[in-house]
Amino acid sequence: MRQLTFILLMCIVAISCRMNTNDSSASGSVDSSSNDPVQDTLISRTPEEITRGSRGEAIPETHLRDTTEISGNVVLFLRPDDERFASYEENGATEIYEVDSDFGFGIAGTMDSLARIKKYKNLNADVTTKRFVTINDCNSCPMTIDRDSINYGYILSSAGRDIITSNEVHSNNYLMEVDKYFELDDYR
Repeated sequence: MRQLTFILLMCIVAISCRMNTNDSSASGSVDSSSNDPVQDTLISRTPEEITRGSRGEAIPETHLRDTTEISGNVVLFLRPDDERFASYEENGATEIYEVDSDFGFGIAGTMDSLARIKKYKNLNADVTTKRFVTINDCNSCPMTIDRDSINYGYILSSAGRDIITSNEVHSNNYLMEVDKYFELDDYR
């Protein structure tokens, strides 16, 4: 029990201490030398390999249907679901509260700015706790990301462009990253 708590604590500390955004683009293949847990869980499939739902939407080939589907200009924040959060709590990893609070402040500041500042009017922002994220229209899409080992982070995606993923956690807004990815450097 103590070993599990220690391992969980180390994972949380590693996530919260990570300071650099991973700007490497997703090529649709897994780079086994990568240390980025988001990049390591990318699954790329050709259109023929994608399972389709009743509305034609892409569904990951898994027994789970816990999926968020995105397309267009999207800022998607990733948080753990209630069950995972509770498991950390049960195992004594109380640091999860600080990490969750910091990330919550960062998300709130970002979402508020995206909603009220004119230059962000063409961006969609959301938060997901679902395990899978299916992206339909990025450069290497369609692709499904299995974020089983990712508690906190974000995905930036736009039609025809490579995605950016990060598990950076801080309490400041994420507008600098959004501006850089979507090339919105002029402040209006």
